[in-house]
Amino acid sequence: MRASCVGFKFKTNAPDKFSVKPVFGALTQLAETVEVTVRSLQPISPEDQFLIQTIHLAPEECQGLNSAKWRTFHSRRIHEGFINCRTGPSTGCSPRMTPVPSQTLYSPPSSMSAHHSMTKTRTTVTLKAATPGKRQTPIFSWRSVLEVPYLTIQLMLYLLYHAFKRISHFYSDVVVEKVRPARHQLAWALFVCLLLVVTAYPLRRILFTPSGMPGSSVVFETPQVSPQSQ
Repeated sequence: MRASCVGFKFKTNAPDKFSVKPVFGALTQLAETVEVTVRSLQPISPEDQFLIQTIHLAPEECQGLNSAKWRTFHSRRIHEGFINCRTGPSTGCSPRMTPVPSQTLYSPPSSMSAHHSMTKTRTTVTLKAATPGKRQTPIFSWRSVLEVPYLTIQLMLYLLYHAFKRISHFYSDVVVEKVRPARHQLAWALFVCLLLVVTAYPLRRILFTPSGMPGSSVVFETPQVSPQSQ
């Protein structure tokens, strides 16, 4: 402990709702404690969750600890533990929360193997059927445009160009100059239009996402991650 320090980060599932001070910090001495204040102007619900992350740092890593520097640390070095809280009646101006007995932020491990050992419960996936609704007009999604292959877009532009070119020549010969078009020109125009329709139909199903269709929604339960008890 003398040659290293312990950094910590306090996280919530609603960062816009809670004001946390301090969010980051480092403990540089043995048996040093820190007080984290969490405030909220909105009612606290049982769905609110609080997580504390700790990591062993070298002395040079403790300097200037911030969010950008925290993201550079490998996830295997970080210990995570949920803080168990329960809601209770409000008393005066105090928040409507009564925490359970405080937990030790850091305790020196007995060995390096115990320091790196963590237990994680598996994430449970629950499938719930969505409520069927009326079929509505498909909604255009710009995000789907980025998923269309580049060659498909090139093919669509090529077919649009030739279809416009063939139709304009056909209009000029028949309507303006009163000339009967050749059979091969008419066949080429019909062939290009047919290719355009065949290509545009599956492309429409990619670019347009139907709304109000019955389906299934996947709900992921939050995994509980906590350091192994010693």
